[in-house]
Amino acid sequence: MTRLISPFIFIAILLILFGCGRGKDTTDVTTQDRTDTTEVNEGPKMPSFTITGIDGSKVTSEQFEGKVLIIDFWATWCKPCVFSIPHLIDIKDEYEGDDFDVLGISLDRGPNAIEKVKEFASQLGINYTVAMGNQDVANAFGGIPAIPTMFLIDQDGNIVKKWVGFGPGTGEEISTEVEALLSSGS
Repeated sequence: MTRLISPFIFIAILLILFGCGRGKDTTDVTTQDRTDTTEVNEGPKMPSFTITGIDGSKVTSEQFEGKVLIIDFWATWCKPCVFSIPHLIDIKDEYEGDDFDVLGISLDRGPNAIEKVKEFASQLGINYTVAMGNQDVANAFGGIPAIPTMFLIDQDGNIVKKWVGFGPGTGEEISTEVEALLSSGS
């Protein structure tokens, strides 16, 4: 009997550590608590988008032109996402006043999603723009295989780095990359 239980416990632990996929809808992407980093040489331009902020405002890609930008696709139910948010808050504080910004795009769904995200953002003290994402914006960025997925955009609107997941050292790596872009001017 114990030999049968052991494989099930092992599988359960793997599912808890690495998340579970539930389908193709953006809200059903997996969560990832380790990081896969992709450096993009001469990266593609950030796609044009218009989404709704949790305060009801219109959020567009154009409002971030000329800035170094981190775009974070996340959800309130994603544990690695929750772990990453304090790092993004700190980075936003550190570079406040520079040509830098952070945009959190929530992939939460459901009838009360906006209220849930507003409350969550308030509880965590999120100091950057948070908007509600959709399948179109996720597809415009090439799809979101797991969350959190973060993109680093340079001052010219190029995607220069992509992080899928958030693990030890990711916050420091993001901060270093932002500082390098701000120092170089592009």
